[in-house]
Amino acid sequence: MTTVPDQHLGGHHGGNDSVVRTEVIAPGSLDAVPFTFRVSMTVRQAATEAARELKYRTNNAGFANADRVELNPDETLAEAGVNDEYVLYLIDTAGGQ
Repeated sequence: MTTVPDQHLGGHHGGNDSVVRTEVIAPGSLDAVPFTFRVSMTVRQAATEAARELKYRTNNAGFANADRVELNPDETLAEAGVNDEYVLYLIDTAGGQ
């Protein structure tokens, strides 16, 4: 498994911007990959970064939770309730689920 450093996900460092440590599962993969995101990132931003790092090709990256419910792409990870040890499923949101 590969950990994606914070500097690859969402811009600047410093300040009081908390982070969340999650695992992401890409379509067609059985392996969860650990990621660290800033909680102020939107679901869309974090999913786009994860898709890029995992080489998953989509223009409409999103996340679903363990119950396979799509997270609102416009909410921040904090607003979406994402917390440490959360497992996120990388999805293509084109056309809905």
